[in-house]
Amino acid sequence: MGGHRWPKALGALIVSVPLPGAGHLLLGRRHPLCWGIAALGALILTAAISLAVTAFAAPDALLTLASTPTALGVIGGTAILGGLLSVGAVVHLAWLLMGERRSRAESLDAAAPDHEPRRPARRSVIVALSVLLVAVSVCGPGYLAALAFAQQRVLSTVFADGDGIVPVGGRYNILLAGFDAAPGRDTMRPDSIHVASIDAASGHVVLIGVARETRRFPVPPGSGLEHGFADFCRGGCQLNIAYTFGEEHPELYPDAQDPGMAALGEAVTGFTGLELGGYATVDMAGFASLVDAVGGITVQVNEPVLRAGVPDEGRSEPLVVGPPIPTGLQTMDGETALWFARSRLDTSNQERMLRQACLAEAAFRQLSPIDLLAALDAIGQSDGTPFTSDIPRSALAELVRLAMAGRDRPLTVLDLNEPLVTPVQPDTEFVRVAIGEALAGRPVPPRPSVLDGVIGGGGEDAGADARRSEPSAPGPTTPTSSGGSSATDGVSPPCSVPGG
Repeated sequence: MGGHRWPKALGALIVSVPLPGAGHLLLGRRHPLCWGIAALGALILTAAISLAVTAFAAPDALLTLASTPTALGVIGGTAILGGLLSVGAVVHLAWLLMGERRSRAESLDAAAPDHEPRRPARRSVIVALSVLLVAVSVCGPGYLAALAFAQQRVLSTVFADGDGIVPVGGRYNILLAGFDAAPGRDTMRPDSIHVASIDAASGHVVLIGVARETRRFPVPPGSGLEHGFADFCRGGCQLNIAYTFGEEHPELYPDAQDPGMAALGEAVTGFTGLELGGYATVDMAGFASLVDAVGGITVQVNEPVLRAGVPDEGRSEPLVVGPPIPTGLQTMDGETALWFARSRLDTSNQERMLRQACLAEAAFRQLSPIDLLAALDAIGQSDGTPFTSDIPRSALAELVRLAMAGRDRPLTVLDLNEPLVTPVQPDTEFVRVAIGEALAGRPVPPRPSVLDGVIGGGGEDAGADARRSEPSAPGPTTPTSSGGSSATDGVSPPCSVPGG
C-alpha cells in the first residue's frame, strides 16, 4: 500500500464505516474489488440517507413502508449487508495498516532505533479505533435490521394473506372488537364493539359504537346466524353473544380465520346494514401494553372514573383497585387507560362506550409514525401479539395512507346507544338512517318517539313487543372539543381529546 501519513490512515478507517471501500481507495488501493465494494456501499449509503430524510420530512411515507412486509424485508436485508461490508472493510484495512506499520517499524529499527517506541502506540490506536468502528458498524445497522424484521414478524403474525379489500359505497368498513380476559371470567366475548368507516377518497373516519347488549337485530339473509342462532339465543340475547355462537359452530364458517368474529360481523352487519371489509381485535391487556409502549395517551377526563367493576371474581362487592381516575387533563399509562375503558361501577354502558371512543380517538390522533414503529417493535419482541385481524397485509399501505390523511379531519363519533338508540329494543330502520346521515356528514335526526321493533336474534315476534318510548331527541351532530363530532348531544360527555 505504500507509506501514508498518520491522519490519512485514521481517516481512511473512519470513512470505511459509512462508505465501505472508500478507505481503500483513499489509500491508493485500486483493485477492482475495492471499486465494486465502494459502488455497492455508495448505493446502500444513498438508500440510508433517503430513509432518514423520509423519516423526518415525510413520516407518512415511512409509515407506509413500515406497513409493507416486502419493503421491511428489503430494509432489514440491506441494513445487514451494509453492516457486514463496513465491518469487513474496517477489519481488512486495519490489517493492512498493521502489516504496513510492522514492516516500517522493522525498517526504522535498523536505520533509527530511537523511533521504535512510537510504533507500538500507533498500532494500539489502530486496534482501538478499529474495535470502536466495528461496534458502530454492528450496532447501527443491526438495530435497524432488528426493527424492520420485528415489524415484519408482527405484520405476518397479525394480518392475513390474500388480496386487498375493496371499498363498498366508497368506504372501508372495519369491525373493531376489544376483549377483556379479566380473571374470574370463564368466557371471552367482545367487550367493546365499533365500526371504523373510512372514506376511501379523503380518509375521513366515522367511528360507530355498537352497544354489546344490543338485542332484536336482524340477521343478514344467507348468513350462518340463520342456522340455529335463534334457538341458541332463545329469549333474545345480546349482540356480542354472536361471537360465542360462531366459536361453538365453526362448521358454519369453514373459510373464516376466526368463526367467532365472522359471526359477530354478521350480527353487526344485520344491525347496521354496513358491509364489513375486515376486522381487528385487541385484548385489554394488549391495549395496556400498546399504551405503555407509546409512552401514554392524553385524555381530558370530565368525570371521575373508579378503578372498579372488573373483575368481580364472585364477590358480593365489586373489586376496587387504587384511587379513582381524577378529572382534568390526564396522560394515562396502560393500567390507567385500561381502567378508564373497562370501569363499570357507578357508570352506564353508554358512558363506558364514550370513554372507549375517547381512547380510540386519542390513539388515532396522538400516535406518530415513530411512536407506532417503537410500539410494534416492542410488541414484536414479546412472546406473542395481543392483536388479530383478517385484513390482508396487501391492504395495509392503502389503509395507513388513508388513516394518516384522516388525522387532519374531524373524527365523527356515532354512538348507537341511549339517548339515540335503545339497545334492548332498537329501531333498526332509524339506526340505518342515522348511520347514513353520519357517513354523509349531515346532522343525525332525533330518534322517533315510537320504536318499531324488529326481529332480533331471539326470533321473537317484534311486532308484539314493540313498545312506546318517551321522546328522547338528541340534537344534530356538533363539533366536540377534540374537533370531532358526536351524535349524542344532550348527554354530558365523560371525556374528550385535546388538540384534535
